[in-house]
Amino acid sequence: MFAGVQEKLGILNGGVVYAVYDYEAHNSDELSFKESDKLIVLRKGDEWEREWWWSRLSDQEGYIPRNLLGVCVFESSDCVKCVVCYCIPLF
Repeated sequence: MFAGVQEKLGILNGGVVYAVYDYEAHNSDELSFKESDKLIVLRKGDEWEREWWWSRLSDQEGYIPRNLLGVCVFESSDCVKCVVCYCIPLF
């Protein structure tokens, strides 16, 4: 079920996804983020690399691991943290 949703992630909602967990970058081309951060997927992986997507967080860009992302199913302008909006992990 979620596999189809994962494939559409980065296409739906203008590429907006949310961090389900914290992540500390290990390489200079990766982004660090905190749980509930709003990220924008700019480019998904290719046939050789599907697990890392090029994304934007504020004014920074870099790779993020897709298995730490989710969508906010009840997103609204009142939403402060995605976990409040029942963020669904997509892994």
